[in-house]
Amino acid sequence: MPHVPCPALEAFLSTWPGDPSGLDTARRRAIAIALIADANVVGVGRSLLEFDPALHLDADQLRTLRDAIADPATPLSPATRDRAQRRLDSVVEALVQRRLVDAHRVALSDALTGVGNRASAMRELRTTLAATVRQARVMTVAIVDLDGLKEINDTDGHAAGDAALRAVANALRDATRAEDSVHRVGGDEFLVIAPAADAQTMKRIVERARRRAPRFSAGAAVAPMDGTTSDELLAVADARMYFDKGSVARH
Repeated sequence: MPHVPCPALEAFLSTWPGDPSGLDTARRRAIAIALIADANVVGVGRSLLEFDPALHLDADQLRTLRDAIADPATPLSPATRDRAQRRLDSVVEALVQRRLVDAHRVALSDALTGVGNRASAMRELRTTLAATVRQARVMTVAIVDLDGLKEINDTDGHAAGDAALRAVANALRDATRAEDSVHRVGGDEFLVIAPAADAQTMKRIVERARRRAPRFSAGAAVAPMDGTTSDELLAVADARMYFDKGSVARH
């Protein structure tokens, strides 16, 4: 593909890591190549539609690419220039939406275990409980508490404690159904929310998780029998979890 000098385009290409001459083989980084010559536009639309958000363009790179498209020195026909600008606008919009979704997911996730955090737990609990009451159905929550986290940290180090927490999170996630959710709501405490599930369903979930996780204590509460508000359900589940913990200690 012949190279037509274009200062704005050269500035854009210079922002990429590595050697810009390798762009022909790194197709995902070649979204500007279609701008090099009008006769060689094998699809500005295709190049931009296949734009990979994983490239993580920053604001300066997007601005430079926009300048390259708009630069009169870039040999593009009016139709091609207009098509490229419209494609870039759609790419920018998609990228913004992707990053908003990613930021939202990060804000509601526990960084250590990858399950939901306390904020996502409270929101999910309110939403599920409201639907349960409205539809006159049942739901179950369980509070799960990793036993002996302090001792693990003190004896084997915090890396071992983190590994134990991840093991509990993974066991709970693997034991739950697709419609259930798992959240880490405290240092060693998790909340499982199971819509349209009775106590026996939650019991099976906990039993499956116990076969794969470090020792933990658990207590469940069922709506509407044990309560119709988040606070009521959590209080009942918490009390039952501590009863279970006491039973384990006595044995």
